Amino acid sequence: MKKILTGFLILTAFLFFSDSYAQHKIDYVFKVRYKKTFSFGGYAWMTTTADSGSFNEGQGYVVPPYTLPGEASVLQPAYDAITGAVFKIDRGALNSDIFLEITLDSLDLSTKRYVNVFGDTLFLALKVEVFENGQPHHGHYYFNDGKYVSFAIPKSQAFLNFINILGMVANDLGFAYVGQTGWIPEGITTENTPDTVKFKAIHLSKFGGGRGHISSASGVGLENLEGMPTKYALEQNYPNPFNPTTVIRYSIPKAGNVELKVYNVLGVEVANLVSKHQDAGNYQVTFDASKLSSGIYFYTLKTNNILLTKKMTLVK
Repeated sequence: MKKILTGFLILTAFLFFSDSYAQHKIDYVFKVRYKKTFSFGGYAWMTTTADSGSFNEGQGYVVPPYTLPGEASVLQPAYDAITGAVFKIDRGALNSDIFLEITLDSLDLSTKRYVNVFGDTLFLALKVEVFENGQPHHGHYYFNDGKYVSFAIPKSQAFLNFINILGMVANDLGFAYVGQTGWIPEGITTENTPDTVKFKAIHLSKFGGGRGHISSASGVGLENLEGMPTKYALEQNYPNPFNPTTVIRYSIPKAGNVELKVYNVLGVEVANLVSKHQDAGNYQVTFDASKLSSGIYFYTLKTNNILLTKKMTLVK
């Protein structure tokens, strides 16, 4: 009996760890999207496909060389600048196989560079859309805790030539998410080494690369982020554990009175982060716990007869 029980436990552990470390498959298509302005007025957005295929989480997808066709050939320096870049999703980041539509976005034929965003010149605009079981994922696609997506661009001569054209220098570059009204630096970090410039991010969305200041832009605070949600959601705060600030994101598919509050383990309210009417959308707020002691706290979202709760840990 003891041997049977031991065997059962070993088998259970094997299956658990096998599943935990299983690599999920990522199918993808890589596109280039550009703006074409017509002589008679108006413009249209055009798209060309540069690559497609699949890779597994934990493995890097390397952006291959590609010759842009026809009228888009004037944008070749922008594409060559990221040739050899490695797009990678950490192993264990996903809970299922996914399909990605990765787009080198918002290039302009007339200027031969990216469209300016929030008044800033960009060396990269990368949009990543996620599909699960053939259906688009609405809103930001978050990874499992402690897992990231990264995009590392080698500082090749083509890259250095391109940023030089843009008036940038290699040691002053940064990344941030592109929000509706400004740069969102929370949840994304820049690593600038002599050989590469790279971002690591906690979710898939639209990424912008520009001068270093965008990676340390003043906090946008509470903001309606791009994408319209289809369900109520309260995301796990990031970072977690944290000290002393953390970002809480939530989604409401229907307008209503919203309360977002923080409680200690005794159920005592310690912070009232949101208490007002809000339109449907995706939101984020930064929680500053500098005046609180270390420990476990709970944050709750209450709206339209919906109550959601998550746990977070403050470590000082």
